[in-house]
Amino acid sequence: MTEDTADVARRRRAAMEKALGRAEALGIKVDADPRYSELLQSWINGEITMKEARNAYLRHVRERDQGRADWRALGISSAIAKAKAALLKAKSRE
Repeated sequence: MTEDTADVARRRRAAMEKALGRAEALGIKVDADPRYSELLQSWINGEITMKEARNAYLRHVRERDQGRADWRALGISSAIAKAKAALLKAKSRE
């Protein structure tokens, strides 16, 4: 990482921490999903743009929520739905 890249990463991390701090102070719940954290870290590292991070996160949320809705429609327990979601997540990382 060059010094310029390191400076950008420091500024981005500070901006993220400030935004998360404001959200917490306002009582806004921030998604604890590890995928969200991974995307933020990729943005901080300069690997993706914020627009790419946002689009990837929204796509992930839609897929996650659709999976939950599918399982509920079938009357499957939430424990099984969570196991399925974990398997899909692991598979998507391959």
